[in-house]
Amino acid sequence: MLRFRRVRFGAILICALSGCGTPDDTPKALEPPFQGEKIVVAAVGDPAILATVAPQRGEWTATRGGELTIREKPVEPQALRGVDVVLFAGDRLGDLVDVGALVVLPESVVRPPRPTVAEDGSDDQPEEESAADDLQYADVVPAYREQVSKYGSDRMGLPYGGSALVLAYNRPAFEAEANREAARKAGVTLGAPRTWKELDALARFFQGRDWDGDGSADHGIALALGRDAEGVGDATFLARAASLGQHRDQYSFLFDADTMDPRIETPPFAEALRDLVALKESGPPGGATSDAEAARAAFGKGNVAMLIDRAERASRWKGKAIGVAPLPGSERV
Repeated sequence: MLRFRRVRFGAILICALSGCGTPDDTPKALEPPFQGEKIVVAAVGDPAILATVAPQRGEWTATRGGELTIREKPVEPQALRGVDVVLFAGDRLGDLVDVGALVVLPESVVRPPRPTVAEDGSDDQPEEESAADDLQYADVVPAYREQVSKYGSDRMGLPYGGSALVLAYNRPAFEAEANREAARKAGVTLGAPRTWKELDALARFFQGRDWDGDGSADHGIALALGRDAEGVGDATFLARAASLGQHRDQYSFLFDADTMDPRIETPPFAEALRDLVALKESGPPGGATSDAEAARAAFGKGNVAMLIDRAERASRWKGKAIGVAPLPGSERV
């Protein structure tokens, strides 16, 4: 999470730190927007994220005219005096709000401007430049865009990076007419599942079926069900449990908000674990002990219909016709 302590810096600094260049048609005679400004960047907690900012400093200074200082050591929320831009993990947002370190960002930072209306009533005049255009904010994962970066309804930061689980699927398996006909007879809808129950049904449908026509039985889904140093398995379990155990209007999930008793043994978690373990019967041999990398390798062979993995690992899937969809949810809580 990247956060600006001075709102007036917000709209342009994120572009600079992301390596956005000045448009070719920008008048060269314009004075750099941050000429004479001194801006201090720091990280709360792990300072490793600053390594991604440092390479942009030279370009930003040259195009924006300001002086950028990056603090090498991490700072705590209570010690942000003199810091203009703060990078922090999403779970530290509350700490920063508690000490009054942040201010609300205007929604105009992430919303494209409306077209300029001409005197004759037409709206075909060029739009003004917008930070939202540079940010390509609509491409950000919705959970980061509208939840992680907000405190209640207030936007308190901008996503700088993150990890999101997705469902990857073998498109030929879902699009082959023979499979579609077989799915209709089985009462299964071929398409990105909306619920975990639909995902379970798809995994069972594809398991043991020669859906790629090579004469051998194929498999439904590859998952990290064994020991997994990357934490993909744990994240998958929590995602499935969250769909059952966390109402959109209730923030309590891992612990009871009133008693602070752990909820890990309550029905949402028990049901999620049971159903997730059951998916091992719809996977390739050895799937019950697979880690994330083994699951990717199995999916990459082309005879597994689906895979749950982190989106940023897409380059390791090695498939030629892969679709990507959000993880499914639940119709009940």
